[in-house]
Order: sequence, then C-alpha cells, then structure tokens
Amino acid sequence: MNNKRFYVYAFIDISSIETFIYSNKYSFPGKPFYIGKGCSNRARVHIKNAIKDALSFKKKSHKLNKIKKIISNPKGKIAVILLSEGLEEEEALDLEKHFIKSIGRHDLKEGPLTNKTDGGEGSSRYMHTEKVRKILSEKATGRKAWNKGLTTEDIRVKLNIEKMQKARDLRGGLKGKRNPMYGKKGEKSPLYGIKKSESHRKLLGESKKGLKNPQAKLCKIITPDNVEHITCVNQFIKEHGERYNITPSFLRNIACGKKRENWTVNYLKPEN
Repeated sequence: MNNKRFYVYAFIDISSIETFIYSNKYSFPGKPFYIGKGCSNRARVHIKNAIKDALSFKKKSHKLNKIKKIISNPKGKIAVILLSEGLEEEEALDLEKHFIKSIGRHDLKEGPLTNKTDGGEGSSRYMHTEKVRKILSEKATGRKAWNKGLTTEDIRVKLNIEKMQKARDLRGGLKGKRNPMYGKKGEKSPLYGIKKSESHRKLLGESKKGLKNPQAKLCKIITPDNVEHITCVNQFIKEHGERYNITPSFLRNIACGKKRENWTVNYLKPEN
C-alpha cells in the first residue's frame, strides 16, 4: 500500500477576487474557512456532505452556517484546494495542525477558520466490520441522492424555500393546531381528574398572599388624560376598567416594560 497517499486541503470562499495572506507566506485566492486532512476523494465527499447538511437544517455548526451563507449568495462560490499532497499520514496530520495554527481559528478569535480543534487527531485506519458495512449498504439501497438532477441554481432556490418555511414555522410558534394541547379540553386533558393535595393548595395560596400577588402590589398609573393614580391593578380595573376599556394584563404588561402610547405604569416599592 502506498503510504504517501495523504494530503491537506482547504475550503475557500472565492466569492471575491481578493487574495488573503497569512503568516506572511501562505497566499490564498479567497478566504479559507476550513482546513482538513484526507486521502483519495475525502475532500470532494466532505464538501458534498457539508452542503447537504447545510441545506437540510438538521445539523448546526459554524462551518455549515458559513457554507449556507456562501451558497445562498448568487455570486457565492466555494473552492476546495490541496495545500500539500503525497504525504504520509503523520506528516499530513502535522501539516494540518500547522496550517490551522498559522491561519487561526474563528472560535479562538485568531482567524477565519471554522475548525473546532487544532487538528492532528484524525485517523484513516478504522474500517467498518463486514456486518456494519452490510447494514449501511441496505439502508442506502434505493435512497435517492440529495443533489441528483439539481443545478447550482436549483440548490439555491431549495435553500431559500427551506429558509422561508423555517421562518414561517418560527413565527407560527405553538399556536393553534401546532400546540400539543390543542383541543384537549375536559376529559381529553391530561390534567383532567387530577386534584392538588391540601398541602399543595395551601402552599400556592401562601405564595400569592398580600404583596406577593402581582395584582395586589401598589403601583403608580398615569392615564392618557394625564391623571395619576396610586392604587393596585385590580382596584384600578374595578373603578376605571370600563371607562378605558382595558384589562389587568394590559397594565401588568406595561409595568413589565411593554410600551403603550400615553400610558405609564410603575410598581412602587413597599415601605419598610
């Protein structure tokens, strides 16, 4: 077996034509963001799988976020270049560490690399057993390649669609049918028929007594007609709620920092 079959490679953002120089001796035709070591088609498979993971949103890492940002740009391009080849494995591991240290890791605020380690810990000697290889082969049988028939433009469109879908899901939150408790009322509720013990109810009651109850705290309320009231939320609602068409939660939200035009609500500190 040829022992000098290893190489060190880099992922480079070549979206711009700017040249980057590190340690006054390493020049790159773009901004490097990952350094790796491999043999055979490792570099090509690595970037292919990284783009797949970036598009799927199933995995998250600084490297994948960087790839997503580049490929979502119409002018974005990623290059994979070999920094050195024809190396023995130990030489490749040492050189990988050297390049990572020379260029600098982003998480250590030393450079642009998204590597999470200093390198040098990889190994190519591990091989799956025949049983594991058979299981992996069976799982992959019939599976359609994620990028089959897709052009670069198709991938960008796919990315934008998934990003918009994810944004819609986040905006929707757990409202309506997304909420796991949606429609579970009465006997359908998992809490139906469960009664709190007497001691539990007593503790809950004590925790809300007097000034511990946010509705009982004194506060200074200034209404839109510039009238000042020193009272508690419930008392104010009882006397003026119908006039201003407001609820207790409306006032408590303002007291907690939510801004409402022409309204001011501040809780007062209790006197000792």
